[in-house]
Amino acid sequence: MSAMRTILTSIAAIAAVCSGLGMWKAVAPGEERKKEILKQLPESNPARMEESRNRNALMMQVLKDAADTNDNLARGYRSQKKKVPDSAELKRGEASLSESLSEKAIKRN
Repeated sequence: MSAMRTILTSIAAIAAVCSGLGMWKAVAPGEERKKEILKQLPESNPARMEESRNRNALMMQVLKDAADTNDNLARGYRSQKKKVPDSAELKRGEASLSESLSEKAIKRN
């Protein structure tokens, strides 16, 4: 019984592969269509190819300029990086805040 199951499973797998290949062959373009597609590619027209090269060169220049600058263009032109306070600055800020709160409390009394 196990041999029969193995044979049927193998036949089913082979049938699935063959049907997949058959569908691939039916959908794939023929030789005429391949030639037509190749004629429409930008590489086949020298003028379009030169336009593509120029556009790519401009994009690379923009990317290089963006990489060289420290400005964050997403937040606005010439934005400055905010300094993250260190622990000593935080302690000084807490101390000055507590002093100002205590002064306000004294003034209220």
